Amino acid sequence: APRPTARLKPPRRPEAAHRLDRDTSGCLALGRHAKALARLGKLFAGSAVDKTYWAVVEGGPTEEAGRIDLPLICDWPNRPRQKVDHDQGRPAQTDWRVIRAGDDETRVRLTPLTGRSHQLRVHMAAIGHPIVGDGKYGGAAACRVRGGGVGVGQGVRGGGPLRGHEGGEGVRGGPRRAVLHALAQRLGL
Repeated sequence: APRPTARLKPPRRPEAAHRLDRDTSGCLALGRHAKALARLGKLFAGSAVDKTYWAVVEGGPTEEAGRIDLPLICDWPNRPRQKVDHDQGRPAQTDWRVIRAGDDETRVRLTPLTGRSHQLRVHMAAIGHPIVGDGKYGGAAACRVRGGGVGVGQGVRGGGPLRGHEGGEGVRGGPRRAVLHALAQRLGL
């Protein structure tokens, strides 16, 4: 007879429903079986999930908030780098808001409205405020790494299935049991 613990193992290795750039820390949604992975994939593809990133940038914008609307395309000779290209680039929009301004650095909240590769990093560099620690787009000044990696963290909130859950702003600093439970219930897990 099979051992009771054998039934508790997931039917397959969990797979990521979305991706994070290599140097970005954050919350990653995983599906333990094909049905859950498909449902998670639809939520991310259908923009039913709101993503929020927090970053430390060089200098700081003069306004408190804004929207960056710059089309992006792969910089083929320098791939995987991306670049702004007004003629052939794909639409890319990022909303930003200052959280706390300092003398040399500013903490900002970034909300991508589209999902292009390296979008936040390229957009912030394009407006003159590269993300601290980003050697790819930040130039020499931004390469001061604080604690390792690019100065970005991520939170995720389900725009459809989880909207209105207790906690409002989404996951901060790690998964909350209530948020994960609500997501599991919505996915029928």
